[in-house]
Amino acid sequence: MLTAPTVPLVPVGFQNEVNYKNFQLGVATNLGLPVSVAPLGRASPPNDALVSVRNDVQTGDVSVSPSATAFQDGNIKFFSLDSFFFGCSGQVVMNAADVATSCVVSVTAYDINDKMVGEETYTFAPAVLTNAPLVKAVLPSQFVELKNFTMAIASGALSPALTVLAIDSVTRTNYY
Repeated sequence: MLTAPTVPLVPVGFQNEVNYKNFQLGVATNLGLPVSVAPLGRASPPNDALVSVRNDVQTGDVSVSPSATAFQDGNIKFFSLDSFFFGCSGQVVMNAADVATSCVVSVTAYDINDKMVGEETYTFAPAVLTNAPLVKAVLPSQFVELKNFTMAIASGALSPALTVLAIDSVTRTNYY
């Protein structure tokens, strides 16, 4: 049975005029606050963004496939999504990630007319259990003129509810 987290989550917030408020800030820490992601390396230390059932519990949108949405905000008209680094780890204890684990991540994007421009899936299959390097995912060219995108844990070696998705170094282009 899942319980509400005892540690408040820290939203990522705005990054270059795109709002990542549904993503949790992941920081390296010995205390496991807000979530320790020691099993994964980072593309650009020290921070990354996380998606897990803890995000869903906080937003009240609990599902079998934890997800988070980033959306255009501020002064930009729209943006393109080019690439990102990602990896998954197990989360058997609520405030700690245990080991790197395989997963399938889906990315769904909508344009400024609320039309879905695409859904892509990417697989993470770590060769090691700790300090596993993140994998680069390159999105197809139709991920342009976006209003938002959602990343979800589609499946994996563990239940999505026991999996943490870490993303880092998201590459996008803003259009004003």
